[in-house]
Amino acid sequence: PSYSAIMQKIYPKKFLGRAIGYRTSIQGITGAITVIFVGYLLDKWDVSFYHYIFFIGAIFGILSLLFFRRIHLRTENISSTKLSLLEVIISLLKNRSFRIFQIIYFFWTLVMTSLTTLIPLFYVDLLRIQNVTIGQLQAIGLLTGIVATFFWGRYLDKIGEIKVLKKVFLMSPLIPLLLYFVKEYW
Repeated sequence: PSYSAIMQKIYPKKFLGRAIGYRTSIQGITGAITVIFVGYLLDKWDVSFYHYIFFIGAIFGILSLLFFRRIHLRTENISSTKLSLLEVIISLLKNRSFRIFQIIYFFWTLVMTSLTTLIPLFYVDLLRIQNVTIGQLQAIGLLTGIVATFFWGRYLDKIGEIKVLKKVFLMSPLIPLLLYFVKEYW
């Protein structure tokens, strides 16, 4: 919630979807290059090299936080109402639509986060794929995501967040369903 609130303060509403799409594209390109490179290093060197990868990732995480702190936010026409935990719980109990959305979003996030962890394990343990190939497959996914963000960003700006969220929530279960039928690499 805080990230989307900050994005709404930085970008005008009519360009918000595209702005997030451009940011996601840059992140995807960087990620695609990184996963191929790291997969190559893990295959070439010892797998215990991942300790250094996590350390380097932590450094980049800290640097990104330092840069993120420098963002100047627009404050006009934006309310900054703070709600207590009790007020949030009461609003969940009173507002059926909000409650349903939060339940769906909780389970969707749980599944998508689990997939982020489980898909590489699926590649290694069940399909016996080398690390560099896993990096290439993840790069394909990231690059596909880049193309998709341009579509979804414009679509979001055109039809609104709720309709896009409904479509995303309906399409997301296809990933684990399709993986269920994969028995071998290629």
